[in-house]
Amino acid sequence: DLRGDRQPEFTQIDMEMSFADEQTIQDYTEGLLKKIMKDVMGIDLKTPIKRMSWTDSMNKYGCDKPDTRYGMLIHDLSSIFKDSDFKVFSGAIADGGFVKGIAVKNGAKEYSRKKIDKKADFIKRFHAKGLAWVKFEDGEFSGPVARFLTDENKEALKKEFDLEGGELVVFVADKWKVVCDSLDHLRREFAKETGIIPKGVYDFV
Repeated sequence: DLRGDRQPEFTQIDMEMSFADEQTIQDYTEGLLKKIMKDVMGIDLKTPIKRMSWTDSMNKYGCDKPDTRYGMLIHDLSSIFKDSDFKVFSGAIADGGFVKGIAVKNGAKEYSRKKIDKKADFIKRFHAKGLAWVKFEDGEFSGPVARFLTDENKEALKKEFDLEGGELVVFVADKWKVVCDSLDHLRREFAKETGIIPKGVYDFV
C-alpha cells in the first residue's frame, strides 16, 4: 500500500487476553508503544496518550486520524450563518448541512485569488460544490463573501478564530461528510504549504 500515510509492509500485533477491559488494553498498548519509540527512535513517549472521541476528531480535524502537531482547527460556523443573506450558507444549513471553516495565518498575502480557485477545484473530488473565502487585513474583511457579512457576523468570526490580521478564512457549506472531507484535505494542504508542521515531532492521540 503506497499511500502517503501507509507503510509498505503490513504490521499487526495480536493480543490474547482474557476478561480484559478497555483500559487494560489501552495500558498494554501504550506500554508497547512507549518501549518501541524508546528502543527504535530513542524518544521518550509521554503517557498516558491523549484521548479523543471519534466525533471530536471528525469535527475538529475532519478525519479519524488527526494530525495534532499543529492548529488550524475546523470551526463550525453554522450558528453564525443560519440566517445569512448569503444563500449558499443559509440554504445549506436549512437543508440539514453545515457551514464550517478554517483560518490560515498569513494566508491573506500568501494566497491570491488564482491560488484559492485551485483549492476550490481541488475539493471538488470530495464532492464540495465550491469554496467561499474572505481575507482579514488591517481590521477589515475583503473577498467575495465579505459583502454578505453583517457587523454581527464579522465580530463573531473575529472572536471564533481569534483573528489578529493577515488571515485567510475559507468556508465549505454542504453535508457534514462533504464538509469534513474537504476541510480535512484543505487543512493538510495549507499546513504543508505554509510550513507550520513541526519536523521531528511526534504527537500521539
